[in-house]
Amino acid sequence: MGNQRGFTLLELVVGLAVAGMVMPLIASSIFQITRGTEQISGRVVSAADVASLAPWLHRDLAVGQTIVDPATDAPLIDCASGTQASILVRWTDQTGWGAADPQHYAKYSIEPGTTVLEREYDGVVGVVARHITELAFCEDADGLVRLDVTSEIQGTTTYTKSLSFYVAPRAEVAP
Repeated sequence: MGNQRGFTLLELVVGLAVAGMVMPLIASSIFQITRGTEQISGRVVSAADVASLAPWLHRDLAVGQTIVDPATDAPLIDCASGTQASILVRWTDQTGWGAADPQHYAKYSIEPGTTVLEREYDGVVGVVARHITELAFCEDADGLVRLDVTSEIQGTTTYTKSLSFYVAPRAEVAP
């Protein structure tokens, strides 16, 4: 008979042993890459949630004449004293071409039992951001309204950002 080429039992055992040591390393690397991608995606979504809030709040604070705690109707808490979890901004439309009722308001709060940040504008509720786990509003002595907002997507790291808005309250204009 001719030359038969093949593997010996010893060569097969050594090959399987090497493959058995390399495969867990490959699987671990794939797992780490997948986990890292999930964390980065979660952080990007959290940052986008916080970024989507800023323009809405900035707009409302720019036209606001009063900023209060919606639960007590008391002025916004001083930062030296603490923070509050929601705010109510009120203003009067002074253009004359607005709605029949020139009084407007915007309330920002987290829907109880969720991570959905809502903006209620003149009775109409809209979602401003999701994955918001904490809001902390206050006003310092210089008129800066500060917001510390935390966004967290389950299984990823927490993203916290402080936003500050200088507010020069508008005066009422006599009709």
